[in-house]
Amino acid sequence: MEARELGGVERMTLALDRVATLNFTTIARVRGNFTDLQLRRALDALARRHPSLTARLCRQRLRWHLQPNSVHSIGRRTIDCDPDAWVPHAEAETRHEA
Repeated sequence: MEARELGGVERMTLALDRVATLNFTTIARVRGNFTDLQLRRALDALARRHPSLTARLCRQRLRWHLQPNSVHSIGRRTIDCDPDAWVPHAEAETRHEA
């Protein structure tokens, strides 16, 4: 996929990010027996379906563009813990401490 210029909402989000940074973490509770390979394949399939998940912002001709498939893969961390133990992990991830 080619880089595309940001849309109106995306430009607004980028402008707001300069005032108050927007970071978020997605948490999922998965039950069952899955191998690391199965989980990796599922995340790779998700990225193929939603290319923005592996995109980066880049400047071209003084304008911001979204460059899909710029990140090798969706990051993940598996934590086997109590049901509420994910909260400090998510907070640290959002503050970029993980």
